[in-house]
Amino acid sequence: MKFRAFIIFSFVCLHDLSGATNGSSHISQTIDTCYNFQEKDKGVVQVPENAPTGTTLFKISNITKLAFKSVQNNAFKIVNHTSFWTIETHASLDFEKKQQYTINNLLCTDEVDKHPELNATLKVTVKIEDVDDKNPKFTQIHYTANISENATTNSEVVKIIAFDQDFGINQTILYEIVDPLNSAFNITKNGTHAVISVAKSLDREKQSTVNLAVKAYQADKPDLRQDFAVIQINIMDVNDNAPVMSQSNYSVSIPENMQNNQTVLWVHASDADEGVNAEFKFVLDCTSNSSVMDAFSIDKLGNIRVNNSAILDRENTRSIKCQVGSAF
Repeated sequence: MKFRAFIIFSFVCLHDLSGATNGSSHISQTIDTCYNFQEKDKGVVQVPENAPTGTTLFKISNITKLAFKSVQNNAFKIVNHTSFWTIETHASLDFEKKQQYTINNLLCTDEVDKHPELNATLKVTVKIEDVDDKNPKFTQIHYTANISENATTNSEVVKIIAFDQDFGINQTILYEIVDPLNSAFNITKNGTHAVISVAKSLDREKQSTVNLAVKAYQADKPDLRQDFAVIQINIMDVNDNAPVMSQSNYSVSIPENMQNNQTVLWVHASDADEGVNAEFKFVLDCTSNSSVMDAFSIDKLGNIRVNNSAILDRENTRSIKCQVGSAF
């Protein structure tokens, strides 16, 4: 009677390796012969990305040799323990960089002499499991937005986005303004992003730029998993301020023999707006006395000059009263 010898394989699959140490194992599958190892799902193992270097993925007994047929990725190694062989992690794993490794050329040599048909080139698949080891991340660390100073409450200013860098976990991300006290803006989560909106009336003349610090954080670990960004909000001007004269009254004495175009007085006005919104012109009105209404003129710089020197006759007119205004 003839007996056919078989090889018994013991495979270690460590599904929870958060506290694993080198050489730790838990038998999950038993395979008979190198050849049968090729059956569906026999050579598949899952390992968390934070598994320490040296974590045992497979333990194989009753074989003569286990080796890579060619150079492999240095993430894994084969170790001969005399009575058994192991496949172990050889480097740090990172789910965000690579989620799965496939080893196609693992040569398994049977202990049974003269039965090469029991040998096999094995395929091993190592699936990396994501763990929560990374913070959320804003798509930008600095945002810039513009909003008109007459924008109404709840007007949208800018959208911002942060994402969970642990792609396989993808925790819920929440947002908040770091220092919301007296802030003129609100932040509201809207789907995958957040919206910065106007919370109260704006006034560019009081504050033209707001630097808003915002935080994105994981809902399950708000104090541990977080990221920050700064939003520079420029308050844009509208023409909402009238020019203001620097003085309400001016008084000047001039000789009656002044010549045309000679300067009598310089007046000043300012506008709190900016750019074209701050532009204005001076208006001189001496129409209270029709006989002297053309005596003076005013230019765009506020220089009041003699326009008709013939009117300057002290014996006929001792004083002239005019109004000066600025208009936009």
